[in-house]
Formats: sequence, structure tokens, C-alpha cells
Amino acid sequence: MTTRELYRHPKVRLGFWIGLVLLAAVPLYYVREMLALLILFAVFFAVVVTVAVALYLVNYIGQAGLTKSEPYVRSMARASRRGLGFVGEFSKKQFRRQHSETAP
Repeated sequence: MTTRELYRHPKVRLGFWIGLVLLAAVPLYYVREMLALLILFAVFFAVVVTVAVALYLVNYIGQAGLTKSEPYVRSMARASRRGLGFVGEFSKKQFRRQHSETAP
């Protein structure tokens, strides 16, 4: 059987065309895979950037809150120190005379 006779056989001809289509589709498959990878990378990058921006904003808002609340916290600390001193002095007082007896 010569090559020409082999090519005229329908199964061989079909196999040849399928092979040719597959050979042409390999670069298209590679491009499709690269586009899918690019999309996945872009989504991953967007998630990472979103998390980084959220952390930055939380830090910025926290710093601004601390800056604005610092004077109030200082005044509360002074007041609580005074109150603690008052409680200390109050606890040193005796509520009954030293030589009294308990009631029956």
C-alpha cells in the first residue's frame, strides 16, 4: 500500500484532518490558558490591594481617633487618679469606735 492509497482511505483522511485541527488549536489553547491565568492573577491582585487599603484605612482612622480623643482621656485619667485617692482615704477610716462591742 502506497502513501497515496493510504491517504484515500476515509479513516486515515479523517485522522489527518483531526490532527491538523489539533495542531492548529494548540496555540489557541495556550493563549486561552494564558488569558485565564491573567484573569486569575488580576483577581488575586485586586483582593490583595483591597485588603492592604482596608488595613491602611483602619490604621489611619485609628490614629485619627487616638489623636482626637487624647485630651479627653488625659482628663479622665486625672479624674480617676483623684477618685482613687479619695477611695484610698475613705478606706482608711474606721466605721466603729475601737473599744465598742457588737450588739447581741
